[in-house]
Amino acid sequence: MKNMEENNKNNAVEPRNFEEALERLEKLVEALESGKLTLDETVNYFKEALSIANWCYKKLQIIEEEIKILVEKEGKFELENFKLPED
Repeated sequence: MKNMEENNKNNAVEPRNFEEALERLEKLVEALESGKLTLDETVNYFKEALSIANWCYKKLQIIEEEIKILVEKEGKFELENFKLPED
């Protein structure tokens, strides 16, 4: 059991890009939903999925700050930071 946990920790690689992260996350969710994993595998897949989800969230926050929108104010166009509406 320790070897498997150590392998998962050692094999955890930060995604190269957002699309890669989503693809891996989808595979993990499929495996978790299949019901075919052992308890140890389930826990390890879940931990990896949480890690990837957190990485994606942070990446989206960074991108959100970088996105600008063109806004017309008093007949002039200006760039403003994009903000998502808050709930």
